[in-house]
Amino acid sequence: MMPHNLGRLLADECQVIDLSDILQKYRSQLKRAIIGTEFEILGITVALTTTDTPFGGTRLWFACPSCDSRARKLIINPVNLNLGCRKCLNVDYRKQRYKGMVESSQR
Repeated sequence: MMPHNLGRLLADECQVIDLSDILQKYRSQLKRAIIGTEFEILGITVALTTTDTPFGGTRLWFACPSCDSRARKLIINPVNLNLGCRKCLNVDYRKQRYKGMVESSQR
């Protein structure tokens, strides 16, 4: 410990364990452990599904509880609290809705 530290350690003097490094190291084991797992979100059971990637990996997806299609993200409808993918809930991205129109610069 250096005298200028006033009795406290500095972060750059310590060994750091980064969670992202651990997750990267055990990624394949974690994926295998959660494949086939079901989650409960808002009282609705949501399953995971997988697809193979071109270089031998595995990609995880949500199985949409409404239409059973693969989805990277699920959406909760703020009005009726339905849970589903963007297509099931008829949700557009801002750019889709205003395609061809000039968006105002005020938000």
